Amino acid sequence: PPRSTLFPYTTLFRSELTRLYAAAVDRLPSPLPEPPVQYADYAVWQREWLRGEVLEEQIDYWRRQLAGLAPLELPADRPRPPAPSGRGGTVLWELPPARTAALGRLARAGDATLFVALFAAFAAALHRETGALELPVGLPVANRSRSEIEGLIGFFVNTLVLRGDLAGDPDFPALLARSRDTVLGALSHQDIPFERLVDELALPRNPHRPPLLRVTFQLQTATAQGPLELPGVTLTPFEAGRSEERRVGKECRSR
Repeated sequence: PPRSTLFPYTTLFRSELTRLYAAAVDRLPSPLPEPPVQYADYAVWQREWLRGEVLEEQIDYWRRQLAGLAPLELPADRPRPPAPSGRGGTVLWELPPARTAALGRLARAGDATLFVALFAAFAAALHRETGALELPVGLPVANRSRSEIEGLIGFFVNTLVLRGDLAGDPDFPALLARSRDTVLGALSHQDIPFERLVDELALPRNPHRPPLLRVTFQLQTATAQGPLELPGVTLTPFEAGRSEERRVGKECRSR
């Protein structure tokens, strides 16, 4: 499945903070080795690599994949304001262990992963709510495909567009197979930044809403991390308030 976008930040940050804090308490120099590359090096490499035939192949794929797609018109219980305020909320619910295990078996039977099965179910739910047969869904990915940047803190995240395809009223095994092909194709063409893709394909822009995407889908596989023990201090994670600052969203947790 796509790598969690949270894993690199939480793991790398905790590790480096622990080592740096301990060294600072003992008045020692930084114990961290010099990184083999810096974020600026990655940016230069990406610009040099992503051009010519490589760029054209990526753009051709996305041009075919996004042809005819329109932003989803999500149902609402009140008129939408001309400009979104950003206020919203989060709805949480849990999948019981038996349901999660059943989803895993269903995915394996279709030669797919749990992520693909969940995405297929999400696409089916969006189809039921909107009536749309072609559904653009955003997928944030960690975008750390090169070993040189595995241990480098920086914002490498990219957004891919997954095309949920409900045309022809497929049964779930057929939808699962379509979703698997969609996810694999998108991950094989994840290198072009979404902003660059918007420019290259001349997607319509709106100053108040992101191009094409109205919903995103993500499976966070990173396990919850407990308190961080440092010399003489303990850092305890807490969840900031959601209701006034976050856009409306749904979050499903499985056990």
